[in-house]
Amino acid sequence: MPLAPVQVRLGPAGSGKTRGALRRCGSGCCLVVPSESAAALSRPQLAEGGCAHTFRSLAEAITGPGARQIASPALRAFFLREAVRQSVAPGSYFAAAAPRPGFAPAVGDLIREFKQAGATPVAFRAAASRAAAVVEDPRFAEKCESLADIWTTYDELLSRHHLRDTDDLLAEAIEQAGAWRSSLHTFLVDGFTAFTPQQIGLLAALRAAGAALEIYLTHDPERPVLFARSTRTLEDLRAHLAPLEECVLPERAYHLKSPSLRHLERHLFAPADPVACDESITLFEAPDPVMEAEMVARAIHRLHHQEGVPLERIAIVQRRLDGAATLLLSTFARYEIPVAFHAGVPLAENPLVSLVASLLRLFLEDWPRAELVRCARSSYFGLPPEEADHLERLAIARGVRGDRETWFQLADRPELSGGRLSQWLGRLRHWQQRLDRQATPMVHAKLIAQTAGHFGLTRAAKEGDPLLAGQDERAWDSACSLLREIAHVENLASAGETTFATFAGAVLAGWQSGLFTVPPPAGAHVEILEAFDARQQEFEAVFLMGLNERVFPRVVADNPFLRDDERQALAAAGGGLRLDRQVERADEERVLFYRVITAPQRKLVCTYTRTGADGRQALSSYYLEKVRGVFATGEGAPVTVTRTLADVVPDPDEAVGVRERALCASAALAGHRPLPDEKLAVLLATLAAEKPVLFTDLRDFLRVRPGHDLASPRLRAWARQQVSSRAFSASELEAYLACPHRHFLGYQLRLQEITEEAGAADIGSLLHAVLRTFFANRRAEANGSTAPLPEDAADQLAAILDELLSDYISDPRPSRVQMIRHAAREYLARFVEQERQYFARTGLVPTHFELAFGPQPDHEGDRLDAGSLATPLRISAPAGSDAPAAEALGESLAA
Repeated sequence: MPLAPVQVRLGPAGSGKTRGALRRCGSGCCLVVPSESAAALSRPQLAEGGCAHTFRSLAEAITGPGARQIASPALRAFFLREAVRQSVAPGSYFAAAAPRPGFAPAVGDLIREFKQAGATPVAFRAAASRAAAVVEDPRFAEKCESLADIWTTYDELLSRHHLRDTDDLLAEAIEQAGAWRSSLHTFLVDGFTAFTPQQIGLLAALRAAGAALEIYLTHDPERPVLFARSTRTLEDLRAHLAPLEECVLPERAYHLKSPSLRHLERHLFAPADPVACDESITLFEAPDPVMEAEMVARAIHRLHHQEGVPLERIAIVQRRLDGAATLLLSTFARYEIPVAFHAGVPLAENPLVSLVASLLRLFLEDWPRAELVRCARSSYFGLPPEEADHLERLAIARGVRGDRETWFQLADRPELSGGRLSQWLGRLRHWQQRLDRQATPMVHAKLIAQTAGHFGLTRAAKEGDPLLAGQDERAWDSACSLLREIAHVENLASAGETTFATFAGAVLAGWQSGLFTVPPPAGAHVEILEAFDARQQEFEAVFLMGLNERVFPRVVADNPFLRDDERQALAAAGGGLRLDRQVERADEERVLFYRVITAPQRKLVCTYTRTGADGRQALSSYYLEKVRGVFATGEGAPVTVTRTLADVVPDPDEAVGVRERALCASAALAGHRPLPDEKLAVLLATLAAEKPVLFTDLRDFLRVRPGHDLASPRLRAWARQQVSSRAFSASELEAYLACPHRHFLGYQLRLQEITEEAGAADIGSLLHAVLRTFFANRRAEANGSTAPLPEDAADQLAAILDELLSDYISDPRPSRVQMIRHAAREYLARFVEQERQYFARTGLVPTHFELAFGPQPDHEGDRLDAGSLATPLRISAPAGSDAPAAEALGESLAA
């Protein structure tokens, strides 16, 4: 019996593909979409009897529970590491790279790509053997054999533990699709740009079982550059699902209400006659990601409160939301804009999980001051703040940076003894003793979970702000789930009891990379989406953030294991193994950008920053030039709103909330950013109405008062002398230019930052103190005369170093103190060697040790010394030359 043709509906964005699929998905029909979020959005719109699935959930429905469960990410990572350990022998192709942390995950990604291509280790070996003859790399066959060994071992480990991964699930669904008994008779596939061979194989199996297929594909045959990826997808469908009945939908961009948005949709990545751009497209240029988020928040606030756009009709889109959770959630919370964050938030950024992690580090590292004070100050523990402050002051005054027993000695002082803090420290010691015992990973996991409950952390989280309480609950549930998975993995790895330090280290690493989902607000809210999830959705306004080079589009680079030419050779070798080339990823980025910029109906805002989160200079994406290129230049170009770091005070029209309006009014009254009298009067009246207690008379509050005169003549004379005789160092001037406020705190108030570990400044102070003491001793012994360095100079310096080490280096980790001691000894030995070489060439000895402690004297003009009259001399002594006479040296006078 011939198979029914597959119906393929083609059209660009806004041609009605999704609308038509939803309308046709009735009883006995299944809508297949790319993501679970898209399926959740589609289900309420389906007719009775219809359903929505992703390929994974459809495969689960076909295979049923099965004898093998899906391996969790933690277990999959463990089996990948174990497969690498068992398969990579010393001296083999990957022997040097295998121990590196990122090797096993990268191999896992390649294995997943192989499985999605429908390949097996046997087929890969055969294709690699044939392709080796045309690949230039002489070790290509050896490399592929090693990869196949790792893949085979990984699959064996999964089977041995009765597990499978997601890609195995699709392969099993293809085998069982013919025997699947279901009321579904039609499958409508929408929202895809490309299909993996596995996905096409599942569609073919369903069709062979008698189901009808309808595929809706974003494609325009008249625009080959933009739709290059969908062109290849269409070729794959013709090759594996023939016959096809293709239909190009006539409707175009029905949802776009703005002429400029319709013009952009039609001419992006295509030749166009420039036209003037209207207000529907705006570009934001921000100095950094923080101000970028603030600019977007202000714009959304105006759209909602002044133009009446519902919050649920506004979306914020980024290419990837990795690392953006804290910045975006905190910024929009400050502007009182409810948002739903549709991506994982790092567990380590949640306050509750972060606090439990601090508690674990406290137990692991012998109670370092930073972790202990942080826990004592946390509102989750509920300790009296004055007791925590007093404990910290005592610790700083006495130089305590760690050691459990030292903390108990401080807590036994009369002012702290018997208080809640002292009792809390006793409970910490009790739990430390419980955790220090050898136990199985499962027991350690239960104890860690019980620790949070014993100290009331979870109870305190529930009693806080309802929104934050919901986030804490989600985060702690995810942390406990990951805790159990890690215990399972560690149990497989150790096969018995293990130390708490080993298990807690694995937990901290897992929590550092783990994610949790933030529950969406109950009412109307703005959607924050990744670009992939913005497809198939329509909004009134879309803010596309992070349009910078190397962000959107992503960087396209060769795969670390198989280059594009090797992938081509494998495909040409036969056997049906076809792996996507990395260069084809650029085609996917273009169509993804197109799908995002066609999502808004009325307003599109594209934003980019001049610096990244790390402070480095960033360039705008060339996609922005493609947007500008379809419009006229000059007055007809899209409006670009630019802000700098100097724009601390927003424009009055952009000010949102009492805080920003107060900033605008204060800046105007102080004369920094003057406003027209009428505008300032309205602003002051608004502030007085919102906060009468604070802003009833803001003008009088900010009026400059005359300074106090110094009545005492002696005091005036002293102040005048201090100003006239003040000398400024280069470091102090640099500090003032960088930040006058920090300069005032550091150089006037003499406030110093308290660090929890020894840094470069501490090591430098130690070295200078050692040299200062050494030269002072030498001058005392020689009665002021100079002499060459003694033979035991290195031993003397080492002895002084050991004597002064504890005075300058205070670190809670003994291993770091010993490392600093070893490095300082090396520096001092190098100093002695340098001075002896210098004396042999010049006959001079150092009198100003700070100038002598520098680079090796093997090039011209390498140091300054003092002559008999303390005149600075520039000494030029090239390596290998004889020591010049003192008269010749005197001629090298330096400024």
